Amino acid sequence: DFTGDGIADAITQNTWWQFSEPGTYPITLTVTRDTLSNTVSKTLVLSDEPEDIPLQYGLIGNYPNPFNPETVITFRLRESGAVTLAIYNIRGEIVKKLIDSTLTDNYYEESWNCENEEGEKVSAGVYFYRLSTDRETYIKKMLLLK
Repeated sequence: DFTGDGIADAITQNTWWQFSEPGTYPITLTVTRDTLSNTVSKTLVLSDEPEDIPLQYGLIGNYPNPFNPETVITFRLRESGAVTLAIYNIRGEIVKKLIDSTLTDNYYEESWNCENEEGEKVSAGVYFYRLSTDRETYIKKMLLLK
């Protein structure tokens, strides 16, 4: 909210920067609306060292989405512990439990072949996948097409 009116301001033009070398880059963004203006300055530090890249934790997503006949669910754990990854139908009923074990803090990919607990193919529609750890729970939606 750059104007202080309690309404989030939108930027209507997409701007892309491309940095090919590690280094420090100053970035300044100025937003102007009517007679008001606000400038934000930040410094972007790029490193070619993998440990310096900020990581996204939790349920990252599934691909492809929509999908048929299989999708891959990706997630990253912040810490080791008990983990459950399960698929639910639109009524909130469990369709398939993919993971129910202790995992270490790491990046994971788990595939679902559209089968329920009995090994039967499920029908097309909206499904939810839920990742639960000792501290956090994440839920996302996916679409199975036939």
